[in-house]
Amino acid sequence: MIATMTAHAAPKLAVKQRLLLSAVGLAVVAAPFAFGQTTLPKSTSAPQKVDTTAETLRFAVATIKPNLKNDGRWRLEFSRYGYSAIGVPVHMLIQDAYGMYEDGRILGEAGWVSTQKYDVEAKVDDSDAAAFQKLKLSERRVLLQALLADRFKLVLHGEKRERPVYALVIAKSGPRLEETKPDQIPANPAQALPRVTRSRPGELTLQWMTMSSFAGMLSDHVDRMVVDQTGLTGHYDFKLDWTPENATPATNAPNGASTSPDPSGPSIFTALQEQLGLKLESTKAPVEVLVIDHIEAPSEN
Repeated sequence: MIATMTAHAAPKLAVKQRLLLSAVGLAVVAAPFAFGQTTLPKSTSAPQKVDTTAETLRFAVATIKPNLKNDGRWRLEFSRYGYSAIGVPVHMLIQDAYGMYEDGRILGEAGWVSTQKYDVEAKVDDSDAAAFQKLKLSERRVLLQALLADRFKLVLHGEKRERPVYALVIAKSGPRLEETKPDQIPANPAQALPRVTRSRPGELTLQWMTMSSFAGMLSDHVDRMVVDQTGLTGHYDFKLDWTPENATPATNAPNGASTSPDPSGPSIFTALQEQLGLKLESTKAPVEVLVIDHIEAPSEN
């Protein structure tokens, strides 16, 4: 399973929480999923090109129907045999299909795209199951892109637009980062991805992390996209503790451990400087966005 979660939350907040909480279930998360890295076509209703079996695979069976429960529960996941979603708007399906989770990166939506919720169940043929299970996440997304193009008649294109961002830079005190120890370097460093080994609200423990990947992760915890301008090119192991906005008072579990962050603790901005010697600065930068050219309510199953 690539990612899964059930939550009681508004979609805007839940999208960010999903990325954080799915890391807990995985224990190790491939960074491109969390950080929304993708290469967009100029204009397309077809899936983005990937030179793998994903170009020929398609979901053989797909059921899409409105979700009428409106109970706040939702789930998104790539399963062993396809894709499943419950109680989610098309906006979130597009985010999942293109790996773009930050606010304001999908433009041109009709109102229903963010409000009407759907249940989706899609599977590949049994004969294609083994090949599907070998696909990377970016390759599985190709199938979801094709499904959206087919059933929602989705046509979109990628653009770069100037938008407010945070630049991740080195604070005046200098970086306080420890490079990954030699005995912890992955066996195949060229192909290894950064890892999240622990994640809960207000806490991240990271291994083999680059600053560009870390900037992408920070985007899910602040109110705008973060771009790396540290100039640091190494791989680092570190932990970051902070108090999220609207944190509730800490409570203790039966074993005495705290189950929620200390509301008197530092903000993520302060924690970055004090714990890592890094800083977030407000600026503007070209950001890749998705612009919807055409979309329709889904065809009948």
